[in-house]
Amino acid sequence: MSLRLEPKTRPEARPQTVLASKILQLNSLELERAIAQELAENPALELVEGGRCQVCGALFSGERCPLCARGDDRYLDRSWEERASEEGYGEAWDPLSKASSPTSLGDYLLMQMRPRLISQELAAANYLVESLDDHGLLSIDLEELARLAGSSLAQMERLLTILQAQEPIGIGARSVKECLLIQIRYLEEEGRSQPWVREIIERHWEELGRGRFEEIAEALGITTEEVEEALEFIRDNLNPYPAQAYHPSDRSPYIRPDIIIQAHEGGLIIEIPEEERYRFRVNPLYGELLAKRAAKEEEREHLREYVARARLFISSFEQRWKTLRRIMITLIEEQRGFLERGVRDLKPLTRVQLAQSLGLHESTISRAMAHKYAQIPQGQVVPLADFFDASLPAKDLIKTLVSQEEKPLSDGQIARELTRRGFPLARRTVAKYREALGILPANLRRSGRKARGGEDR
Repeated sequence: MSLRLEPKTRPEARPQTVLASKILQLNSLELERAIAQELAENPALELVEGGRCQVCGALFSGERCPLCARGDDRYLDRSWEERASEEGYGEAWDPLSKASSPTSLGDYLLMQMRPRLISQELAAANYLVESLDDHGLLSIDLEELARLAGSSLAQMERLLTILQAQEPIGIGARSVKECLLIQIRYLEEEGRSQPWVREIIERHWEELGRGRFEEIAEALGITTEEVEEALEFIRDNLNPYPAQAYHPSDRSPYIRPDIIIQAHEGGLIIEIPEEERYRFRVNPLYGELLAKRAAKEEEREHLREYVARARLFISSFEQRWKTLRRIMITLIEEQRGFLERGVRDLKPLTRVQLAQSLGLHESTISRAMAHKYAQIPQGQVVPLADFFDASLPAKDLIKTLVSQEEKPLSDGQIARELTRRGFPLARRTVAKYREALGILPANLRRSGRKARGGEDR
């Protein structure tokens, strides 16, 4: 028996593949920043006939801004004041008011976290922060998040610990209960807590939500009045949805869609604004200098590097459009019911299933969908992640049931009504969805209404 060493080739990612993957996962605002940086650093790259829209502030090429004047050349003949009046804005409207704010909650959190991070953790930290929901809670499983971010579970747990130590207090919690416990710990450290609050949240959270004060009092050996005092302290001092503590003026109300889906002649068509907005070319002067061989060899090498970098950048952008368009065509076909009739017709679909139908890797789908928004035919701008969220139909029905209730419905009652309407869910699942929607338990909704009724009187 002899051992023989045989050379084996290992696949290596080409520069174009790496850059194309990076560009694919950028949203509209990140894309604009990346383009501005590349244009500043590489003189061989040019934006053809570039300009900045007076209405929305976006960079674009050609004769019109695809965001503000899609297919309507007459739009260009009017001043921005006339356009503002036509679209219902006030006289004091500022054309840059729709431009997104550079300081988002995510930016604010990363700024706080950065001193405790090493450079290799920045990408995973950004992925973690961007995975928070609108309430500032982390609903995705940490192990799944680590896999998607290309990180280890241990590293993701460390990053979550760092995140949960930042302001607003309670950010990054995996449930409302954990969020309140983080805030209680903070108040305890400052000596501002109250007896029994932690024990009630930690051990009797569900009973509290159902208003079973006597059961809680008996279990803890205290009076029902003390339980009610603890509940009052929770209402006055704790915030179950920490993202609300980040002042809304720090965030832009305008979200720029990456994809526009429109109804057209009985079908659906897609438009990718950046595909029209950005047209690049290699600076002709650089090509002339290389062709004339007028420069020294050292200078020629420098020119070649810039030209190669510009061509790589251009081809990576072209690949972005092709991949996005290919994915969206299939996604729209799969979710046609949702786009034509509404969220109740959203079809269960995973990124893995979409990847298999397209013959792409799941990571490509994840990068293409990450942090991007689509404007759907109804005019709403929604995250592309919503196309894969099978919980949305049930959540929409929960919102409807709560908005129409004459008497606050318990989670069990909501679960039974959902089952009757074709959405069989366990009571615990209903409670989870209700919390994600920012809806308080029935007992607290009842208390809130009583308080408002007293004020009205």
